Amino acid sequence: MSFEWIDQPLTEQDASRSPVRIRSQVVEPRRRCPSISYPWHQWICATHGTLTVMVDSTWYVVPPRQALWIPSGTQYSLATMDGAEFTCVSIEATVEVNLADHCTMFRVSSLLIELLEEADHIRQTKEVSSYVGLLQRIIVEQLHRQKEQDFRLPWPSNERLITICQQVYLHPDDTRTLEQWAVLLGISSRTLTRLFTEDMGISFRAWRYRLRLCRALEWLCHARPVTEIAQELGYANPSAFAYMFKESMGCTPSEWRSPAR
Repeated sequence: MSFEWIDQPLTEQDASRSPVRIRSQVVEPRRRCPSISYPWHQWICATHGTLTVMVDSTWYVVPPRQALWIPSGTQYSLATMDGAEFTCVSIEATVEVNLADHCTMFRVSSLLIELLEEADHIRQTKEVSSYVGLLQRIIVEQLHRQKEQDFRLPWPSNERLITICQQVYLHPDDTRTLEQWAVLLGISSRTLTRLFTEDMGISFRAWRYRLRLCRALEWLCHARPVTEIAQELGYANPSAFAYMFKESMGCTPSEWRSPAR
């Protein structure tokens, strides 16, 4: 099984000469914005739905209230299975931002979300005042104050591994072992294990664990019942799922979903 994307280009930046530009965009279900790079930094914050941003051989899963920092010159593409909306803060490379020179994920505070909504509203009304510049400076200052997260999901380049990973991504309750996949693909389990570790940098078991966590975050943001999520992820019961989630995130699924966090 393979992903079937429909291309949807990213919205063009406005013609403003401002060193900080903020815009929002809606991406329809099963759409992909083709690979591109910009000469300015970007902070992409999901506001509704979940984005998957592809950078080299890594996928970043960006659910609502999360953001991905993309340094200038980075080649990336983004997609969404179920549709999403995001706000993008574009910053000229000459602006000091105190952030890493590599892609980094963050959990976005309620304060920053409010500031981004205010900035996007001002952009739409085309207001020109000293307040606009002040708001932009506050937003840039807030970026590095957000809490870092790690929702990276390595993605393979080997065609046989892509077959496996696509199936598990679409059906995370698939419990087949790498040995069973080896039989299906007609290669030895030792060879498949070696290929997976060399291409992905982690074991199949560790990758599937991370994949399930990423899908859990995505579905929790869609307000799906925890019991239903646990079942679709292949867990025997909600308690087993909650234990896995708390081990990784430091809180229960219900606590993570709470707006107060």
